[in-house]
Amino acid sequence: MPPNCFTGTFVSLTNGATWTAKDAQGKPLPIWWKFWSPNGSRLLMIGSVARTNSVDNDAGGTLYLVPALGGTLRAVDHSVDGFSWIDETHVAIHRQNSYGDYPAGEFILTLPQ
Repeated sequence: MPPNCFTGTFVSLTNGATWTAKDAQGKPLPIWWKFWSPNGSRLLMIGSVARTNSVDNDAGGTLYLVPALGGTLRAVDHSVDGFSWIDETHVAIHRQNSYGDYPAGEFILTLPQ
């Protein structure tokens, strides 16, 4: 697992249901960053991030969206270094560097329902 990432089981405090974020191969997804939506119905997380100790070369991770009760992770953006929820359908994302088609800077992303 990449350094500074974690995996784990999410547990619903409402009904005790559990789920684990998994990658495309069905393995636990290394998570760099995660936050619940303002109303707690969805979770955004950044998958593993390549950290090289060089700000000029670090690569961001894939931004995934998943319902709070689990389900299939949906990739909604790439090369993301950080994010912050604005409301239930918008998130501010940050990219430290440009990565291919993904420019550096601060952006507002509209999330799928």
